Amino acid sequence: MNYASVLLLIIQVNYNKNTCFGDKVSKSWRILQIFINLQYLRFAAANLNLNMENKMENKIQQAKAAAAAEKRPIRILFVCLGNICRSPAAEGIMRKLCENLPADQQPELDSAGFYGGHAGELPDSRMRTAAFQRGLRLEHRSRRIRPSDFEHFDLILGMDDHNISDLHDAAPTLEAEKKIARMSDLCIHYPEYDYIPDPYYEGATGFQLVLNLLEDGCGNLRNLLFGNDD
Repeated sequence: MNYASVLLLIIQVNYNKNTCFGDKVSKSWRILQIFINLQYLRFAAANLNLNMENKMENKIQQAKAAAAAEKRPIRILFVCLGNICRSPAAEGIMRKLCENLPADQQPELDSAGFYGGHAGELPDSRMRTAAFQRGLRLEHRSRRIRPSDFEHFDLILGMDDHNISDLHDAAPTLEAEKKIARMSDLCIHYPEYDYIPDPYYEGATGFQLVLNLLEDGCGNLRNLLFGNDD
């Protein structure tokens, strides 16, 4: 039965609800309701993705404008909990993606965390091993986020809901809060992930997943900032 037939049956029942078509119409109406609900969900999801993309692009444009106003390269800070897995990996990936840019366009990149227990340490050895297999050397030393970071950096990217919430709590001004964005909103090829999961208690597959997500997001970030070289 096509949708035109369903609509026709609905019209018929409006004229004569006691006809033998009643049960058939009822079933058809339920089918139509399901179809409409599915279409609405798809429409809502598409709008949500579009809104997130627009919001991210606005934040990136604001960051670029702030850098341009001071005639300097853009400054980006990646943030996670301990600054030993996700955020240093994002920093390393972005650094690799931008290495061929002209010197005056090279972004200033850094990463930080909220937990200070790993201060001064290299990234987790499992992350360094996984990254090295992809041609990345992660040499960042862990540090806690500082109040001055909110003034210094143009764009601050948190990895999950906790990071985003903590960043908003720590931001000293409303203007500083406008710099905060979600790293996963930059991901194109993994729409099922709305955060970058912490691989600390996961196996090797967890670290590979995080690197996949970060390569996707950082690749998109690089294109939004500097254009696509392809």
